Amino acid sequence: MNNASTWKLPTPIRHKLSELRGLISRVIATQGLVVLLTWLLGSFFVFGLIDYLPTRFGSDESPRIVRVIMLMIIAAGAAWILHHFFWNRWLVSWSDSALALAIERRYPEFQSTLVTAVQAASPTAKLQAKDLDAIEHPNRPGMIELAAKQAVEKISSIDVRSLVRLSTLQLELGILAGVVCLTGLGAMLHPDLASHWAKRLYGLSDAPWPRRTSLSVQGLEMDVPPFTNSPARERYLVRIEENRLLAPKGSSVRLKATAKDLLSEPYDQCAFHYKDRAGNRGRASMLSYSNANPRDFILDGPPLEAINDTLWFSLVGGDARLSNLVLETVDAPLAVATYVDVQYPTYLQRSTKTTWGNERLEFRNGMRLPQGTQVGFWIRANKPIRKCDVMQVRGVESQEATTQFTVELEKPVTEFAIPSAVLLGNLFVEIRLWDDQGLCATRVQPLVIAATADNVPEIDLVLEGISTAITENAKLPIRSKIKDDYDLKEAWVETIIDEQEPLKSELQLGTSGDGQSQIGQMDIDLKAMREAGQSTPAVGSTYWLAVGATDYFDVPLSPDAAPIEHVGRSTPIQLSVVSQDQFLVLLDRREAAMRRRLEQIISELGQLRDLLVLTNKNNRSPQETAQETAQDDASARSAERPQAEEQESKESKEQAKARILLLRSQQAAAQVAKSEGELKGVLSEISLLVAELINNRIDSKDRRDRLGDKIKTPLSNLIDTKWKPFAQDIEGFETSLAKWSPEEFAGKIDSAIVQNNEMIVALNAILSDMIEIQDLNEIIDRVRGLLDQQSKTLDRTKQEQKKSTLDLLK
Repeated sequence: MNNASTWKLPTPIRHKLSELRGLISRVIATQGLVVLLTWLLGSFFVFGLIDYLPTRFGSDESPRIVRVIMLMIIAAGAAWILHHFFWNRWLVSWSDSALALAIERRYPEFQSTLVTAVQAASPTAKLQAKDLDAIEHPNRPGMIELAAKQAVEKISSIDVRSLVRLSTLQLELGILAGVVCLTGLGAMLHPDLASHWAKRLYGLSDAPWPRRTSLSVQGLEMDVPPFTNSPARERYLVRIEENRLLAPKGSSVRLKATAKDLLSEPYDQCAFHYKDRAGNRGRASMLSYSNANPRDFILDGPPLEAINDTLWFSLVGGDARLSNLVLETVDAPLAVATYVDVQYPTYLQRSTKTTWGNERLEFRNGMRLPQGTQVGFWIRANKPIRKCDVMQVRGVESQEATTQFTVELEKPVTEFAIPSAVLLGNLFVEIRLWDDQGLCATRVQPLVIAATADNVPEIDLVLEGISTAITENAKLPIRSKIKDDYDLKEAWVETIIDEQEPLKSELQLGTSGDGQSQIGQMDIDLKAMREAGQSTPAVGSTYWLAVGATDYFDVPLSPDAAPIEHVGRSTPIQLSVVSQDQFLVLLDRREAAMRRRLEQIISELGQLRDLLVLTNKNNRSPQETAQETAQDDASARSAERPQAEEQESKESKEQAKARILLLRSQQAAAQVAKSEGELKGVLSEISLLVAELINNRIDSKDRRDRLGDKIKTPLSNLIDTKWKPFAQDIEGFETSLAKWSPEEFAGKIDSAIVQNNEMIVALNAILSDMIEIQDLNEIIDRVRGLLDQQSKTLDRTKQEQKKSTLDLLK
């Protein structure tokens, strides 16, 4: 091997080339790092401004996807920088020949000596030994050494930094310095913003940017449904929890918000942006009635009026924005089932007409419960209930007592009880539910229970066969009918003689046929009482009778009052105690009155006979009917002659006949009904006279026989056997008039006339007996009058004699 193949590059040249290679590497690394830092800091700053500045004008923060895209852009830029400024440049091989060539370009005084020396020592410049032997020149080693020597002499004086252009790096460093200054200044002035943006960008936090304006939602304000007759209007506030507001479906709400440190106009307002479930969007301005700081804003009306569906909304005020808020509608608390816990009063325990004890009933509108019942309510709601407002209006002694209270529950439940109250009168209750979320019912629910009052026993008192006057030996048959809502406790008869203390006698009760009342029967025998030494009324005194009864009712009329016993009394009957003679005179007067009534009945039957005769005449002669009609209506036609003549011309004779017959039939039926009532009244009075003779122990058999056998019995037989068929025939005239022919109708009228005459004859026979009795009674009255006058004369004579004797003594 020759000398050229073993020649090595001198150390000074090798060191200088290594120094240049290191400088180039450092410049490349520094430039890449500067660009990377500039990109990272600049993108952090620029993207921070992009994310923050819109919020200064009330815009919402960028969503997370935008920040993810920002991170992707930053990562892509950093990757490009690493690839372009690091990877691609590190792949470039900086050989000694290239470095030597770069030096000689910058320093031409080397005159290729450096390149020659470097290439001679470079392994890539060595050829094969055989090639070297072929081209080897005898002077070659000397020339290489000479070139290397010259290169060594000159290379020590060069500055490698002059070989690299640092202007680009300096520019990049300047840009980096500016970015660092801006970023550092921002971080120093607003470290919280820098930290916040770092969390939002690199931590993908959704925390909102701090704003100048502080905006907060107080909650939803809603009306509390008032109780009946409650003038006060109340509202309540539902606070926001976890960006969620709750409102009952169908309610109208008011959104209340507070803004502090608002910006200047036009950014000093607060707006409500919303979207519903169907995707409809809208905006509403909130109202403020003050300029204070902080300012209260209210949204009242659409879209918060009668809201029925969920809304997603955000609030914008100044540079603040509250997003991702939800107004969710839920069912209002409502009682879906109501039961009544009933404890019946004790006075029902003795009754066989109703149930008693304790039971739970399903509430229904208009339900009625006995007075004095202890009632409580068991409520089942559609959701957990926290409390219940209750208003009770109770009727007490014709007045209304109103109480309000709140049932506080230990924990939210769907079923709860309302305290009981005594049902003294009608009970009106209103309930207002509050659920566990603080929502109030949209309406109050009324509950009405009517109290079935336990009425005082109703008593009807009748003295059979007794009128207003009795004798001192009378027997008084007391017959009373007592009706009570439930069962009776006791019954008695009260008797009072003049102004003496009342005397009570127990009255035995029995069940009536209808099962709704009880019958009390008792006979007071004044004669037997007097013989037994008991106090009885004397002639000239007044005797009072009444029946009293009480039930088991023991309920007070008011909560603080004592129970009042239910005592019922019949209408008192006043009886005058008279002598037998006075009693007979009273009977005679009443019999005389019945005689006059019977005479009137006979007279009316005579008029009825004339009416039937006239009707029969009209039935047989239509022309006479028309003439009679014209005569009866003469006075009326004189005033309205044109109209009557026109009407008569239109009406045929047959129509006139039918009209007259119908009118006569109606008059006959009315007269028969009236006379029948009169006859029954006479019969009832005569029967009472007979019973009074017996009950008052009047020893007058002839009088009883006459009243019973000659008046009562014939009159009763007349009504039962003759009058009823006669009345039925007369009543059938009106309904059967159109069916009968004139001949048939005439036969019916003739038969009725015969029956009418028979009854007149029978009544005259009864009347003749009454007249004879009346004449006898007149004689007796005259005799009694003479006796009274004689008694008065004797009294005056005695007084005159006594006076004369006294005058003589003087």
